[in-house]
Amino acid sequence: MCPVDHHSPEYGTTARDLHDELRSECPVGWSDAHGGFWVMSGYEAIKSALTDTARFSSAKTKEPDGSWSGGSTIPTTQRAPLLPLEMDPPLGVRYRSLVQPWLRRNSVESLRPMVLGYVDRLLDRLAPNGRFDVVTDIGAPVPAMVVTVLLEIDESLAERIAWPFHAYESVDKNSAEFDRVVAEMGWVRDLLEKLTHQRRAEPGDDMVSRIVTAEIDGAPLPVDDCVGILMTLVGGGVDTTTNALAHALDYLDRDRDLRQRIIDEPGVVPQIVEELLRVFPPVWQLSRRVTEQTVLGDAVLEPGERVMLSVLSANHDPDVFPDPATVDIDRPPSRHVTFGWGIHRCVGSYVARLELEVMIERIVVRLPDHRIVREESRRYAASGNVDGYISMPAVFTPEPPR
Repeated sequence: MCPVDHHSPEYGTTARDLHDELRSECPVGWSDAHGGFWVMSGYEAIKSALTDTARFSSAKTKEPDGSWSGGSTIPTTQRAPLLPLEMDPPLGVRYRSLVQPWLRRNSVESLRPMVLGYVDRLLDRLAPNGRFDVVTDIGAPVPAMVVTVLLEIDESLAERIAWPFHAYESVDKNSAEFDRVVAEMGWVRDLLEKLTHQRRAEPGDDMVSRIVTAEIDGAPLPVDDCVGILMTLVGGGVDTTTNALAHALDYLDRDRDLRQRIIDEPGVVPQIVEELLRVFPPVWQLSRRVTEQTVLGDAVLEPGERVMLSVLSANHDPDVFPDPATVDIDRPPSRHVTFGWGIHRCVGSYVARLELEVMIERIVVRLPDHRIVREESRRYAASGNVDGYISMPAVFTPEPPR
């Protein structure tokens, strides 16, 4: 038995120690929480499961009673699948190929001047205040703005698009405000459905047009599938990067020598980003469904059973990352699984890296004495899958208005 309940209030503060213990004593074990599921804590087993799509399925499917099962979370979220994230090959691979040309490293790099200009404009507005919020003032607006650019829609919609994805993890699911979250998530979905119809009627040379005019086996993609792909692009492009920035700036506030190194050697920023993504992954686990009997050590996994793959634990496996809790930017090229692995590796990983590199470098250089106000910072409470912040205030010496 593995006593893991990733939705419990205490998991956020005990997970690292718990998985350190499980890697040696219970590398693959059963938890009775949430209907029961297997827990994997070792790096090699997790990476193997992420690449073995035949035995470990990502697909979310609709049951006869109309409920959803499977998918990327435990328990399964009762909303339409995020495609191709919650889809198996070969169709999932073909769907993924529709967006890859716009998200390759070289394509993404062309966005850097635009992202840099946007971040500097945000900082220009904030600099005279002597205070900003890492999450709401920079971390959320920047990825949302990039999403509007990739989708070629009105930039003024960025904040409204980003809000429900951030609030979904931070708002009490039993509160009246969560009803607004659901409604706003519906608004985003309706927006993307309208966009699907518009670009089908008047296609251009853009990513959305490529998706909505594509054919699979001679037939156009269903509208729901087009919307599912776009929802994945939006959801994957906003809150996770926001939380990665918060963790990075929180750590750099504690390690002032490393922060100074950014000022002295800006070229080191990509190494810093990569190592901080390993140590502080914003998504702590991925989930799969067993499709055939699988024996892993003493554990016998049966078809239909769910498996939780701990990204946090894999990234802190000392057999792969010596002294894993230490931030060491001079490690060999990282093999962390923060972005997943295999065919479901995050298709937007280069976008996230670019955004983080620009945001971190510009904040540190423009506001070199900023300090995180930890006593006012608010973290997600028992979100289950995402480790993030509701807010993270910071203070600094104000600049004169430009």
